[in-house]
Amino acid sequence: MAYDAARSQIVLFGGVVGGNGTCLTPFNDTWVWDGSDWTQQFPETSPPGRWDFTLAYDSAHAQVVLFGGAIGQCSAQSTQIANDTWVWDGATWTQKLPDTSPLERLGAAMAFDAVRGQVILFGGATGSSFLTELGDTWLWDGSGWTQDMQAGPPARHYHRMATDSARGQIVLFGGVGHQYFSDTWTRP
Repeated sequence: MAYDAARSQIVLFGGVVGGNGTCLTPFNDTWVWDGSDWTQQFPETSPPGRWDFTLAYDSAHAQVVLFGGAIGQCSAQSTQIANDTWVWDGATWTQKLPDTSPLERLGAAMAFDAVRGQVILFGGATGSSFLTELGDTWLWDGSGWTQDMQAGPPARHYHRMATDSARGQIVLFGGVGHQYFSDTWTRP
């Protein structure tokens, strides 16, 4: 989920349900929460159903950005890890096709950097067993991705990131890598 400030609503996309521990059914539905009710949206285009993707609101471009995740069903062997980028403008999803994109990944995190006017993506996991943690940082400027070579936290996935507007920084907490992390990182 992400809060869409331009439209004063929370946007929810996708997810997965599985019954026997191996067979998964991904969703590609879009819902918005207005503070009291959920309303399903029926956009003309939508990303393929997926889970373990990352979503963040880009206030510089008044859109929700979706990246990566797992697409497919029934087993890890038939699941494709994605590296596609989609944006939600309040009415429809549009796939962006930048010249450069981060590697495919799941379990990454994104947050909006208000100081620089960009969405920051960090980490995630990739590979056929989803056990290769990534420690790279990427910046989304509304139309393309650029890798940021600034040193950051150790590689990890299933961490969380949020924007701390009062202090003008991004906060990252926890995750899984070669260990379980309970550390906090900030990016000014």
